[in-house]
Amino acid sequence: MPKSNPERRSDAAILCWGIGVGLLGLAYALGMFGALTAAFGQGSPPAIGSALAAVILAPITVGLGLLFCLSGLMWMVIRALADQAGDAEGRHYSKNVER
Repeated sequence: MPKSNPERRSDAAILCWGIGVGLLGLAYALGMFGALTAAFGQGSPPAIGSALAAVILAPITVGLGLLFCLSGLMWMVIRALADQAGDAEGRHYSKNVER
């Protein structure tokens, strides 16, 4: 079995961080559009319902986004430190990588 590419070990951590950033962007959009819908909905029941749903979901999305961002960031830092600690000769990243 071929040895795995060491440069691909951080793919999952970067994906985790990227999902967190996406969730934070979604939370921003939910907050903005929820507030605008409530302000300009003119008392329409569907508009008030969607604004209420956006206001309820925005803090949940912020919490999940921060959780994913921080865990992905810590994962990347720990992975980098582990890679450096295990590389006593300084040849961890060689020229022979998968393309």
